[in-house]
Amino acid sequence: VKLLFIEVIVTETNLVRRFLRQRLAVGNDKDQQNAATNKDTSALEAKVDAAQARIKEFGRSYVTIQDDGSEDDLAYVKLINYGDKVVTNKIRGFFINAN
Repeated sequence: VKLLFIEVIVTETNLVRRFLRQRLAVGNDKDQQNAATNKDTSALEAKVDAAQARIKEFGRSYVTIQDDGSEDDLAYVKLINYGDKVVTNKIRGFFINAN
């Protein structure tokens, strides 16, 4: 069994808020309609604010995969800002060529 860590790091607040708005509106037609028409986005924005506060709290104890060489034995993929930058380490053999 091979283990591959996948880490997503988002440093841009606008990306986080946009992602949260999209995810929190899914499954709630009322929120989607309100967000789409801008009639009442306060409920959705309150949910986004609460989720962002939880993310910030989680971030206080989260430790990222280190780039200092101390974890070079691990296989990992880091996606920074949803793919603006991708860092990989020891992933050979994890992906199969579909051709």
